[in-house]
Amino acid sequence: MILWFQSNRRKNGICSEEMIMFDNEYISSLKRFISNVEIVLRNNKLQAYDNVDMTYIVEKREDEFFISLNERGVILEYCKIRNKELAQLYFAIFVKRGVTDFEFPLMTLINDIEDIEILKEYLTREQLDNFYSVDSRTKGKINFSSELNKIYYIDASDNEYNLFSLPNRIFQTFYASIVKLKTMKEWLIQLNDANGLGDQYEATLLGYSSEGLSRSALFVTKEK
Repeated sequence: MILWFQSNRRKNGICSEEMIMFDNEYISSLKRFISNVEIVLRNNKLQAYDNVDMTYIVEKREDEFFISLNERGVILEYCKIRNKELAQLYFAIFVKRGVTDFEFPLMTLINDIEDIEILKEYLTREQLDNFYSVDSRTKGKINFSSELNKIYYIDASDNEYNLFSLPNRIFQTFYASIVKLKTMKEWLIQLNDANGLGDQYEATLLGYSSEGLSRSALFVTKEK
């Protein structure tokens, strides 16, 4: 896994929490992972610019890592994470997801499909079989219940997360969720998630859960 934060500076022989820095190795790795954004270290905050109007920020305050968004000078504090390694992983995925235009090549075809078996044939052609399950509750996959006509995700701990969909868009939502799960798993491979945090917190990384982080109460400030 990419190492993001390094506390190897010492003051009077004692490691100072206030001097925790983002090391060059991490910044270089992050730039390779998210090549279409500008990443800079400023005032001990790591900032990723999408070159339009959004800036993603991570910083350490005391013993927690805060992730925030700056949109045209308005700062929204998004969440805070106590676990350093999870904060590292979450920020990488959070930024990558925010600047990625997901592609759904089957979407036009799916608009005319009303039979789940026909949809499964198309999903097989797109090599998506490993990322979904129909009428068989399966961990780590996007599940679809024909009887209940619902979409849900099961994490590694067997927690179930229902995915909202409009009644007339359920196949489209099912397909889009599968593509995003596949993409997420590919990103985790790129990040070399050797310690398994990606599996443990996959629902959080997908945006289905808040496990491992504290959502901020939409704390908004103006940039000074």
